[in-house]
Amino acid sequence: MSEQAGSSVAVIQERQALLARQHDAVAEADRELADVLASAHAAMRESVRRLDAIAAELDRAVPDQDQLAVDTPMGAREFQRSWSPSSARS
Repeated sequence: MSEQAGSSVAVIQERQALLARQHDAVAEADRELADVLASAHAAMRESVRRLDAIAAELDRAVPDQDQLAVDTPMGAREFQRSWSPSSARS
């Protein structure tokens, strides 16, 4: 009977060791995922900041944009012509 108890203890210890290794692997994967998510979040926030800066620059460059009618083909051409590199040099 003690032989059977000894093998049961060995099986339990093997399973505990296996579970400990699995726990370590999951914990490491969790840390890596947290790092990746933090990096992606930081990149997204930086992208939003840059887009906001571009939008603000456009708003400053075209203060009367509601009067330009750039939503029409003729207004878009006029806007493009007034902001083309050749007109900027003038």
